[in-house]
Amino acid sequence: MQPDTSTTYLKQGQQLQRRGLLTEAEATYRQAIELNPIFYGSFRYLGEVLALQGKLDQAVEAYQRAKELNPKALWVHQGLGEVFLQLNKIEDAIACFQTAIQINSDFSWAYNGLGDCWSWKGNRENAIGAYQKAVELNPDSETFRHNLEKVLTEQELVSEEEITEKVEDSLELGKTLTEPGDFEGALKYYRKACELNPNSFDAHYQLSVCLSQYTESKLTVLESDPELGKVILQQLQEAHPDIDLSDLNDDAFLQALSEVSDQSFVRELYRAYLKREAEPGAAESWSHYIQNTSTRKELITVFRNTPEFKNILSRYGEENVQKDIAIHWKLIKVSREHLPEKIACYQRCIKSEPYFYDLYYEYGQDLHRAGRIDEAILDYQQAIKIGCDLVGENRIEEALKCYKKSLEILPERHEIYYDLATKLVNCGKINELLCCYDQVFKLAKTSFHLYHNLALFLAKQNFIYEAVICFERVSKIQRLNFNNDQHLYERIWNDLNNNTLFSANQIDCQVEIKQQDVERYFQSHSRYLVVSLQTLTEEQKFSLNQMGLIIDNLKLIAQDDFDLEKIYINSFSDPQSELLSSQLRLSHPSYQQSLVETGYVYTICPFSGKVLRSNQSFVINHAEHPAKQRGHDLQGFCYRFLGKEVFYIMVGCPCGERLLAYFPKLELIISLNQHLIGFARPIESINTLKSYMVSYWRQVKSYLSTEAKQVVNVIGLEFNLGHYLWQDLAGIDVLLENGILHKLDKILTGPGDYFGSKHIFPEIPDDKFIEVEDVEDVFQKVIENNYVALRVNGIFIKEPLIERIFISCYHKCSQEFLQKIEQAKQQCFPLLAFQIKARQSRRVWLSQVEGIANIINHLHAEYPKLGIVFDGWSITGTEDESSSCWSMIDAEQSIVEAIRELIHKDIPVYSAVGATTYETVVWWRDAVNLHISHAGSGLTYSSWIANKPGVIHGMAQMLNALGNQVTTSLFRENLIPQVLVPSDHVLDNNGNYELDWKIIYDEFLKIINYLIPTNIGSMK
Repeated sequence: MQPDTSTTYLKQGQQLQRRGLLTEAEATYRQAIELNPIFYGSFRYLGEVLALQGKLDQAVEAYQRAKELNPKALWVHQGLGEVFLQLNKIEDAIACFQTAIQINSDFSWAYNGLGDCWSWKGNRENAIGAYQKAVELNPDSETFRHNLEKVLTEQELVSEEEITEKVEDSLELGKTLTEPGDFEGALKYYRKACELNPNSFDAHYQLSVCLSQYTESKLTVLESDPELGKVILQQLQEAHPDIDLSDLNDDAFLQALSEVSDQSFVRELYRAYLKREAEPGAAESWSHYIQNTSTRKELITVFRNTPEFKNILSRYGEENVQKDIAIHWKLIKVSREHLPEKIACYQRCIKSEPYFYDLYYEYGQDLHRAGRIDEAILDYQQAIKIGCDLVGENRIEEALKCYKKSLEILPERHEIYYDLATKLVNCGKINELLCCYDQVFKLAKTSFHLYHNLALFLAKQNFIYEAVICFERVSKIQRLNFNNDQHLYERIWNDLNNNTLFSANQIDCQVEIKQQDVERYFQSHSRYLVVSLQTLTEEQKFSLNQMGLIIDNLKLIAQDDFDLEKIYINSFSDPQSELLSSQLRLSHPSYQQSLVETGYVYTICPFSGKVLRSNQSFVINHAEHPAKQRGHDLQGFCYRFLGKEVFYIMVGCPCGERLLAYFPKLELIISLNQHLIGFARPIESINTLKSYMVSYWRQVKSYLSTEAKQVVNVIGLEFNLGHYLWQDLAGIDVLLENGILHKLDKILTGPGDYFGSKHIFPEIPDDKFIEVEDVEDVFQKVIENNYVALRVNGIFIKEPLIERIFISCYHKCSQEFLQKIEQAKQQCFPLLAFQIKARQSRRVWLSQVEGIANIINHLHAEYPKLGIVFDGWSITGTEDESSSCWSMIDAEQSIVEAIRELIHKDIPVYSAVGATTYETVVWWRDAVNLHISHAGSGLTYSSWIANKPGVIHGMAQMLNALGNQVTTSLFRENLIPQVLVPSDHVLDNNGNYELDWKIIYDEFLKIINYLIPTNIGSMK
């Protein structure tokens, strides 16, 4: 036993509890108990924090153990009594408070607890006596005096008729104030009505409704405030200026969700940090992780370090992500403000009207929002039980209303309400039951699977006839023509996806349709069924089969195999020119080679198994950084196929992987790669696709009606230097090497064509290159010029390509610049390059200024001819004034100046910060001898292009992930292996890192000592 250590944990737990970090406090108290399992105080405080989190049964266990260890502890009996009171175990609570009084007859809180118990039981006389004793012992307590005044008001000697009249007056006044939105004023009267008659159903029910309306009004105000996130973050930072903002935000998130269950916490974590719902089973899995190996705070750190979260940071920027997280927890906090009072109202109402099923639904919803999922489900089940009882009493209309309410609240939780469905079907009410579905879901395509699920359930219960009726109902809905009722955008979209284009309906729309308006519309109105092919449940498989989809065909669509591509191609009889017999050295997806060589993408129809091909493509961004041209943007190429129904296959990510299949008539999205679903963003991507196609619907119609297409390669839109070289340029190089570059009719080049592909590949005619501004420009040019588009993704960089890049860049440099390079080479050896990063970037070495200066000064003592080149943000020369690059360059130049202030004045220093990309290539390839670089896309210059030896530092996670990219020749021919700083010396710190400069220096010395002796001699 280590009593001192146990006490330390206990104090830490109390501090965490005072800060509102209840999960962390719980974990700390448990550590104290582990070290000293016979100290009652740790169990007492554990019980207290468990009760605050709503874990009432666990709190009882903790208090009971504390009571066993110290039967005379007053606050243990008090805390246990208060928990029993929350659990409605009134007799147990009374026993606890009476025991506390036996131990100390002057303990005022125990009398107050007794007063609460007697008040709950309706025994006002005993309640008054208990509250009076509490006030007598502690006359300064506002809580005690308020409780006494409240019960005395209830005890006023007035007639039942007078009480009823006063209650009705208060309710009427409350309703009058509610209408104009004076909720605070209304609440006073509703609460007064509850005090006048604690058993009034109407008073408590109207109070609960007003509390809900008040909460909704506050949420509406918050959601409409564009500055909300900024204000919240400013308040956090002002209160704690010395603490990192992301830490403050995480702590506030923890506090806002401190009382919800672990599973509910995980679900909100997904929504706030990953901007999506948790995948099936994730909430349960991560909750086990919290309970067994971690804390909630540590889980947030795990999420912040995931590639998906980092991709979100890259797309939206640190500030925007922090604001979104702040808004999320603020809304949760506000939504829970009146929850205890609402729950108390529901409990009173249920006591008065135990068969009013609406109460159980509303009570369940509030418990659900509070994260008390298990309790919520019990209330939902009680509502359904009442519905079943109504069927037994032949009150069918009321039972159907009960079922309809369950569909509105719990559409996907059919295991809760199917008992009532069975009762209704057994009474011959299948058509009435299906009418509930029609009324709730408005015959929407997104609800078809719910009809299918019901049919499957009924079939399992041997209601075969009724199951068939369910399926026929869906078929009938699908055949109905809703054009008169549909929004214009829906009509256009549906007509663009008919098997016969515009066969039945002509669109008459003269007004301009804006893409942003269409996207907002579909974001609000589209409801998709999203499943993952690799993790289909038996029910999902059954539903897909009922839709006519064959699972094995879907698996073939997801499969990538060069031989399978050859089978597809040879399934068509039209003559093809000579095709290459072997697979090109591109990234793995082989559709790229098929499209370049034949002009088509191939697959099979998932309904019939027929081989299909498509030369219809629509280009969107499935991942996009909010700051223009900052990266890391990812294009989605959506190929439209016409099988039994129209469907789309989207490919994308950095290497062109198959991401998803989308079926418009079913509003069904099937993820083809579960590991990339976070990047694919299925729902957002399909809404974007819809918005582009609908806003340019006339051009799309013409495009779909024209068979002949030219093949175009799209490059320079990912805005990441490494992927530009690795995929864009290497892809063109592979086509050139294999003699099929001529099969590309055009190359569309975006602003991220950093080195100028037309100069790197002068054998390609100039008129084949077409500049584009952004992905929307690509979308328009593809449909207006009848192109079929792809991105040819290389995967291996060869020496001749690097030489091409260098020669092209060299010829773009001025003579003055080249003379400067030659002068540096003659004056300095070694010429050492440092890559630097602005503080507002991500993955920054926090002490880089002092660290780099120390390294330079120590090296200069050994190598007096040492020269330094600083490298940072580079430009293409096409940036305008609005580009965000200028602020980054200014910040990095400030860092260069700060380092120069700390190093010897006679050391030659050159700066490539703000240089053009082609000047940067020449610095690295022609002048630099060695380098010290941070892990990131800047290694494109130092390692892949220059192939110079060096030391790489970075966040531990980045160093571990780099692997063979810069240490082997797996992706770059004849690569000089780079030296990575051992990750165990790196301390990651909220997206940045700390590192002792001596670690880098020691690794760098090993490289210098490994160089050729003659070089070493010339250095000294």
